[in-house]
Amino acid sequence: MNIAICDDEKLCIDRMIECLDKASKELGTQFVYKRFSSGEELLKYDENIDILFLDVEMDGINGIETMKFLETKENVKFIIFASSHSEYVFDSFGEKTMGFLCKPVDDERVLKKIKKVIEKLNAKKNIKPIEINVDGRNVLISPEDIVYISGEKNYVRVVTKNEQYLTYGNMKAWEEKLVENAVIRIHKSYLVNLYYVSNIGEVVSFNGMKETLPVGRKYKEEARTKYKEYLLRIFREKTNDR
Repeated sequence: MNIAICDDEKLCIDRMIECLDKASKELGTQFVYKRFSSGEELLKYDENIDILFLDVEMDGINGIETMKFLETKENVKFIIFASSHSEYVFDSFGEKTMGFLCKPVDDERVLKKIKKVIEKLNAKKNIKPIEINVDGRNVLISPEDIVYISGEKNYVRVVTKNEQYLTYGNMKAWEEKLVENAVIRIHKSYLVNLYYVSNIGEVVSFNGMKETLPVGRKYKEEARTKYKEYLLRIFREKTNDR
């Protein structure tokens, strides 16, 4: 497993690696480490990183800004923040964020976070893709990659992180199909994946996207409630072992 630590304090990196070495022995998994002293240095790196431990306050671009840039890159799978400033925990929410550790880090908390990431990686392997027909060819789509779905008469447009597909179907069937994947109705013509949502107001905004979607009056209250519940659940998951 490839692990990167980005921190402008060498002692903090050394301490994190001490914790990770113990976790490696506990789990029987080999870790390969890569050190970075700034967000700028990290963003120039294009090789695979399974887990990134990221400091918040650094010279140059800070950890929160670095996270936002990394959401547009494919080489970093998961991010765990490590900071002495717990007030940044809400700002650390992102598509790839798997937790927030308060410094000084300790062996047990680092081990718990690593276990969560391994569980997530294993769960991803078991996610069944959805097969759709597009212009006479079958296409497999992972539910986790779906950003939103729009209804267009007898068709639906499935928009993923990298592509969009027009296929025959209806919104109700897709809503039922994705009920376990944090996908909710915000409009008679739109379903959105809360994993990619940054805000629900009069419109829905997405992380890393300029595009917004309208929120129907009929769905507004329930959509906002579900989004708050989703954020609360994610917050509890990220902070329950700080």
